[in-house]
Amino acid sequence: MLRNDPAKTWIKPDKAFNSTYPNSQNFLIKGDNLEALKLLKNAYEKKIKMIYIDPPYNTGSDGFVYTDDYKYTPKKLSSLCGMSEEDCKKMLEYYSKGKNSHSAWLTFMYPRLSLARNLLKEDGVIFISIDDNEQAQLKLLCDEIFGEENFVATLHIELSTTQGMKVSSAQKGNIVKNGEFVLVYAKNIFSSFLVNSLYVPRPYDDHYSIYMDEKDLKRQTLLDFIKQYYTNITKKEIIKKYSEDQEFRNFIHSHANNIFMDGNCNVNLQLDKDDEKN
Repeated sequence: MLRNDPAKTWIKPDKAFNSTYPNSQNFLIKGDNLEALKLLKNAYEKKIKMIYIDPPYNTGSDGFVYTDDYKYTPKKLSSLCGMSEEDCKKMLEYYSKGKNSHSAWLTFMYPRLSLARNLLKEDGVIFISIDDNEQAQLKLLCDEIFGEENFVATLHIELSTTQGMKVSSAQKGNIVKNGEFVLVYAKNIFSSFLVNSLYVPRPYDDHYSIYMDEKDLKRQTLLDFIKQYYTNITKKEIIKKYSEDQEFRNFIHSHANNIFMDGNCNVNLQLDKDDEKN
């Protein structure tokens, strides 16, 4: 398979460019991304935290032309698929002009995504931009490579404000395309997204405001949970005690596996009005 074939190129430093940025910690590779992924494997396998890729969308107008290593003559293709040699000739001519096909696009994507997965750390994630032309095929391909259980989300990205011709088209009853997608997959979702961590070395982070009981999955505010043990404590006192009281800090850390950040709000602790007054 293409992902297992050895790289046919090597990385050559651009000394003139590098001299412009002698202290840069970045690494830029220009070239075929499949070759680049193969060359990165030895040094960076299982070391990459996050990957973002923006592949060709295979729309027929994005210049995507995939040429693999298989060369079919009309006669050979006819023997494989049962079509006439004339029809096979027309089909080969069609695809040789760069016309888009799902199978060619998937053949192009598979080795690249497979190699990308190998580069990810156990808690790494990958983001892949796509539009609706190949979104369904990409989802199935990623389910195979990364595992369906490691699917995180499909993000919808607004392309532009609906105005001008788009508004006119919508008023005529047409469906206006105004978005694309980003598929998000984890290398191992349990390592990436289901491990909550109130990290010990830093001062108390009061964005971690939700307590979830691991037995009955009952959700309550962290403040309400703490009040069961420290009856009259307030938000300000939590932060102060965490910084100054080792016993209280140990208490918080002993329940860290049940403390989560509330990602749906921009406030810190969820307090009732009486608590806010304190």
